Amino acid sequence: MSKLMARKPYKPAHLVRTRMIPIRVSEEENQWLFATSARLGVPVSNLMREGAKVYAMQLEQKGEPRKEKSHRGSQQEVVPARQRQSSRNQERDRVQAEVPEEKA
Repeated sequence: MSKLMARKPYKPAHLVRTRMIPIRVSEEENQWLFATSARLGVPVSNLMREGAKVYAMQLEQKGEPRKEKSHRGSQQEVVPARQRQSSRNQERDRVQAEVPEEKA
């Protein structure tokens, strides 16, 4: 007599979670997350995942240029790589034009 044990069905590939991302939060933020999660009856991971989606959509709708902090703490506007390269080339050409060629 062999009993067939029912096993859990496999998850489809598109539903499998594959990465964990460490997120650093303060103790107060952690308490708020867990309290909100319990109050809403939603796991913390879903709360953060859906919150990130909503936040990203809000930023896209604003259409304002993004700003990021440099390592010194001052805010700088984000410049596309192509524009940075172009300005470097212009600066290089300007400096080369200023240097007289005396080699003969």
